[in-house]
Parts: sequence; C-alpha cells; structure tokens
Amino acid sequence: MTYLFAKRIDGKLYLEIPEEMASRLKIVEGGAVSASDEGVGVNVIPADDRVAAQLAAAERIMEENFWVLSELAK
Repeated sequence: MTYLFAKRIDGKLYLEIPEEMASRLKIVEGGAVSASDEGVGVNVIPADDRVAAQLAAAERIMEENFWVLSELAK
C-alpha cells in the first residue's frame, strides 16, 4: 500500500504521487488520469491520449475565453 499526501495550493487540493507509481501508471506532468469512486476507495487509471487531448483543448479554450464564460455564468 502506498500513502498519498494531500497539499493545498491556490485553493485546490493536490495529491502527491511518488515517482515510481507515476512511472508505472505512465502519468507525466500535465497528463490526465481517470478516477472513479468505488465506495471504499478510489480507482485511478491513466486517461487515453484522446481524452487528454480533449481536456487540454478545453482548458485552453476556457483560459482564452475566461471573460465570456464568466459573463455567461452571471
């Protein structure tokens, strides 16, 4: 069993994943994972490349159109 430690940065909660675990799961900085709540624990698997590309595109679009999205949210 590996323990992950939580860290709060800029109002968000992050889990620190040991390098050897990240390597086994093929998680790289900026990469995406898929997590599902199993009731008694969380299952984390690497997201496929298509999902990662879609998430990156969505993040870029949200950053580029922040003012529009914030006005629509009012």
